[in-house]
Amino acid sequence: MKHRKLQIGPKAGAAPDINVTPLVDVVLVLLIIFMVVTPLVERELKVITPPTENVDQPQQVPEAQIMLGVKADGTIDVNDEVIAEKDLEARLARMLAAKAPGDKIVFFNADDKAPYEVAVTALDDAKAAGAHQIGMVTEPPPAPDAPGAPVATAPTPPTPPTPPTPP
Repeated sequence: MKHRKLQIGPKAGAAPDINVTPLVDVVLVLLIIFMVVTPLVERELKVITPPTENVDQPQQVPEAQIMLGVKADGTIDVNDEVIAEKDLEARLARMLAAKAPGDKIVFFNADDKAPYEVAVTALDDAKAAGAHQIGMVTEPPPAPDAPGAPVATAPTPPTPPTPPTPP
């Protein structure tokens, strides 16, 4: 009788391998698909804006409204009164202290050629004086006596619709 040796442990033979060729093929196909589809995707951000309203007559500006302006030469004015830069915060604080907490709004209008440093300092002073909101004025209101300025007229009441006539 032949004697066999008992072997404990792994057999010396072929080690298991994973075939990665199909995986590489799939990845390359996906890469090609993404390269073709990516330029077709829209890169716009769609924004829905509220409808605009055309107004023929200028709105009445309340007298209690605070208008802070910076002119092209660097002068600062509050409600068309020129104020020194060092006195601006104290003046705005006095004006805002007389207002209700919900009405502490300052409207800011700077000339296109105004010095940037002066404009930013004026905004900082308004916020430090206690303004809860700062509104940016994009276009200056036309002067009432300027040529081409719209003339304020009383609004006309809407006409009631006429009922349909029976056939």
